[in-house]
Amino acid sequence: MSRIATVVVGAGHLGRIHTRLACSLESLDVIGVIDPDPAARERVGKEFGTPTFASIDELSRMPEAAIVAAPTALHHQLGRRFLAEGIHVLMEKPITVDSRQAAELIDLAQRSDAVLQVGHVERFNPAFRRLSERIERAKFVQTRRLSEYTFRSTDVGVVLDLMIHDLDLVLSLIEAPVTKVDAVGISIMGDHEDIAQARLEFEDGSVATLEASRCSFTRERSVTAFSDRAFARADLTAGAVRSIAPDPDLLARAVPFLSLDASGKDQVKSELFSRWLPLVDEQVTPSNAILDEQADFARAIRGDRRPTVDGRQGMRALQVAERILDEIREHAWHGRSIPVRGPLAGPLPRVVGQAEPSAEKLSVETPEEASRRRAG
Repeated sequence: MSRIATVVVGAGHLGRIHTRLACSLESLDVIGVIDPDPAARERVGKEFGTPTFASIDELSRMPEAAIVAAPTALHHQLGRRFLAEGIHVLMEKPITVDSRQAAELIDLAQRSDAVLQVGHVERFNPAFRRLSERIERAKFVQTRRLSEYTFRSTDVGVVLDLMIHDLDLVLSLIEAPVTKVDAVGISIMGDHEDIAQARLEFEDGSVATLEASRCSFTRERSVTAFSDRAFARADLTAGAVRSIAPDPDLLARAVPFLSLDASGKDQVKSELFSRWLPLVDEQVTPSNAILDEQADFARAIRGDRRPTVDGRQGMRALQVAERILDEIREHAWHGRSIPVRGPLAGPLPRVVGQAEPSAEKLSVETPEEASRRRAG
């Protein structure tokens, strides 16, 4: 079977990873890397020996597939260009800047009969896959994603940079529509939120809480999930999964634990995590999630199966992210009477013996206004 002629758009940190891995796949033939930055092109050309181009128009021949690892603001433009010509696209997350653009790409992919896959790579993490096997119909999910500040993806905040990964994971575990969103976020380094927390409620009563920080002194990538019949926690970095499948008699409330005598209670305590709530620790076999993602893309192009994360799933995660960002922008840090809202809201000055400044005396600067002020 012939290899799929593929271009990688973007020669930055993630683009170089995609290029290296795509070059190793038998199913993909990397015919070029596109980036407007001459230094980036020179670096990736020397590192992998692939032809490089400043723009799509410089390609000597059009590819069958494109892996887009460019800034989010360019996803819609690039996606339209490729999909309109029937070229299959693996789009890094988030799919686009907003859900309107995402819907347009989904429609264009359908009309062009092209694959549109979104790079929510954690779906291919073996620890998350094991957790998904242990949890059926999740009722409560908790995610934590913390990292140091890398100065990458500064065109968006932590919600679209990091939390979007976990939104996709949560929505893959809970299929019901999201009915309520509460969120708060704080900017540390720039105009966008760098720390965010969100709570989601679903139509079926399920609940999810998500925490993300790209300005943390510790690293963590974890998912914890409960269902009616199981518990599981996955350390996505270490590949460790801890799970519990309760004893059927416990689930059926067939044992009167609270009525036991002292001896019986002692026995239950000694057997709690071996008999009644048997705790299982597993270390999953490591794999390269991005490589598995690319292989999934190739299989979808060849018609073997739908991509694991298609455009609609990418858009669903983005739609919830948009609601989270709306909540962050509207959060009132000092009460509803004082219009200091959003991730840039700092503490109000406090002077002993003086009341808080009134609402009409406060000047509120939006992130967009702050960005324009700094640029000017």
